[in-house]
Amino acid sequence: MTPVRASVAAAVGLALVAGDPRAVGAPPAPYPVPVRPNIVLLLADDLSLAVMDYASNATLEDGSFLMPNFRRYIRDKAVEFRQSFSPNPVCCPARATILTGQYSHNHATYTNWIRNGTAVNMLDGSDQTGDGVPDGDTIGFALQRAGYRTAYVGKYLNGYGLMIRSRAGPDRDASYQQQVDRYGPAKTKVLLPVVPETGRTYQPPGWTEWYASLDPTTYCMYNTVFSVDGRATLFHTSGLELDPDNLPDPLPPTGTANYQTDVIQALSLRFLDKHGASPDPLFLSISTLAPHVETCDWSFARLNDVGPLAPNAPLPFTANINTTDQGGQGYRGLFLETVRPAVADLASVDRFKQAAAQLLNGSPSFDEADPSDKPSFTRRATPMRSPYLDGPDGSPDDRYPYFLDPDLFPVPPPAFNSDLSATNPRVQAIDQFARMMASMGAFDRMIGAIAQRLDAQGRLSNTVFVFTSDNGYSYGQHRLSGKLLAYEESIRVPLYVSLPALSQGPVRSWGMVLQTDFAPTLLDLASRSGAPVTMRITPDGTSFKPLLQTPAVGWRKQGLMEHFASVWPDEILALSEHPSLFSVRTSYHNAVVPIRSYTEYFKGMQYGAAPGTQGWPAGFYRVNCRPDTPVDQAPCPTGTSYRVPIRPFIYTPDDSNPDRLPEREYYDLELDPYELTNGFGAGVPTNISDLATAEAPTLKCRLGALVRCAGPTCQTAEWAPSCP
Repeated sequence: MTPVRASVAAAVGLALVAGDPRAVGAPPAPYPVPVRPNIVLLLADDLSLAVMDYASNATLEDGSFLMPNFRRYIRDKAVEFRQSFSPNPVCCPARATILTGQYSHNHATYTNWIRNGTAVNMLDGSDQTGDGVPDGDTIGFALQRAGYRTAYVGKYLNGYGLMIRSRAGPDRDASYQQQVDRYGPAKTKVLLPVVPETGRTYQPPGWTEWYASLDPTTYCMYNTVFSVDGRATLFHTSGLELDPDNLPDPLPPTGTANYQTDVIQALSLRFLDKHGASPDPLFLSISTLAPHVETCDWSFARLNDVGPLAPNAPLPFTANINTTDQGGQGYRGLFLETVRPAVADLASVDRFKQAAAQLLNGSPSFDEADPSDKPSFTRRATPMRSPYLDGPDGSPDDRYPYFLDPDLFPVPPPAFNSDLSATNPRVQAIDQFARMMASMGAFDRMIGAIAQRLDAQGRLSNTVFVFTSDNGYSYGQHRLSGKLLAYEESIRVPLYVSLPALSQGPVRSWGMVLQTDFAPTLLDLASRSGAPVTMRITPDGTSFKPLLQTPAVGWRKQGLMEHFASVWPDEILALSEHPSLFSVRTSYHNAVVPIRSYTEYFKGMQYGAAPGTQGWPAGFYRVNCRPDTPVDQAPCPTGTSYRVPIRPFIYTPDDSNPDRLPEREYYDLELDPYELTNGFGAGVPTNISDLATAEAPTLKCRLGALVRCAGPTCQTAEWAPSCP
């Protein structure tokens, strides 16, 4: 807890961005927004604001830009939102929020784990409106009803197609029946690479074309399996498109073709070629794995509670994929946890390390020297300065993921691949930052190919690009790596919205935008005067179309950040998990409480032998057997039951909730943009702790209204809070 009282302008990229908006002159306005434009939504994965700021301005050895197409077709014609937030900063809940316009506590996709999140919660076969269309509560369905031709390409919700099955025969049928017994037929269809009743991959309603990747291959940058025209299709490194259930023997020789981002580009162009001559407007939703780390280990599916899986289940089209040094990247074995750029972009990694080192080492929150003011789970994080843990053989082991608590994880995960690990965690973080930058090269080439195809079809002049990320990412700030928490690195995401008539961008807007706003905004863009396009459900967010026309000072005052930890009894942390949290983040232009972050922590979702115990309402849970039992049974075998939340615990603003942790965080972001001095931490200066104590009742009151909100009450809580 080294008090650093920095001005807003001193924070670059990793906390508040450079430049106080109150010192920025208002740009010319209004800007014309096209009516019912073509819409291209570009969603990167784990792309932090810092990486995007650097990548969009990075140059290659020859002096050219890494991302010239992004600059030409998007940035230079865009409104750039410097206060764009991911309310639940983790992949699946954030994507569900973008699709529905709802907070996690309303759309019920809480985490990336099957038992209380992912696609099986979002696509549960429910028909909330009673009009006979299960799983139709998304932006795609609304736009298709409004006359758009729609396509989804790339990574969908975690868990889609996840279940690994034998290639044929009774094992496949038995495995399928086990999933039906566990989740029911409506949810099981989402997990299957191929639904037995139809012989096709499951496609949610609302999409004219459906090209989603199938888990777990979504996390493989090569040899990804996609749903193409209802068929599971393996895009092999040889360049061939293969049926994963009927592979040739022997397999074609491996190569470097079909890098995942390139496949997504090709499928996007396939949609444009198929529908480009239509008079209807187009909605193309593209979601890449890049620049997310590649975790290409087929056995990891066992961690997601989709078992039981036979320990020797045939994996014929993975066994030979990554056993050699593919593309000169030192990539061996079936597992790698690092960012994997395309072969064409590898040469730039070392160049980008210089920028990454300068940025990270220049941030006082990077490998924070004194985290004594932080919550206990952050205080336990190991410093990154030197070798610090022993490997299984007793020797120093720098491969250990530096963000894990050594008390809970005393040895490195056995599958952790050291080929690309750095000699120490600091260098490892710098390497990952640089690789994330480099992986945006293929993303940029995809932008160029799509824009040029739209231009050739005469559509570019009436196309709006929306470029963003599902969540941010920490690279060692506060000694943490990843996302999930309410720190600025995790919750802030890049957001650019291009306007065809804007020629001198980017124009910055400082209005606070949340991912709950995306669906209402896209529907607003698709609407005609007097003929609004609406969803079947009520979004929690607000259209930010007015900010596209005139960057507005009078925008929302605050937003909710929430994360729902998913843990077994007696655990506080699990791999890449933290306690549950609720946080209120106030906005610029808020005269009542300016630029504050206030966070409360709770235990994770609790599991027990029966519902209705420990003070929980009986209707909040259903009882399943543990996922490691051979088959779900009713009643469950003794000692194997656990509770699956239908809704998480109830937030109470007072201290009576037995699951409340005695830890809070408060940051005055105006003067402490790096979040170094927690107002509730031990030993903080009196002036800071007094301010935290004085403002806490107001912030707690506002937080209580946000965590209970739905639809219009969210807008009231965000825009006109009634708290003192």
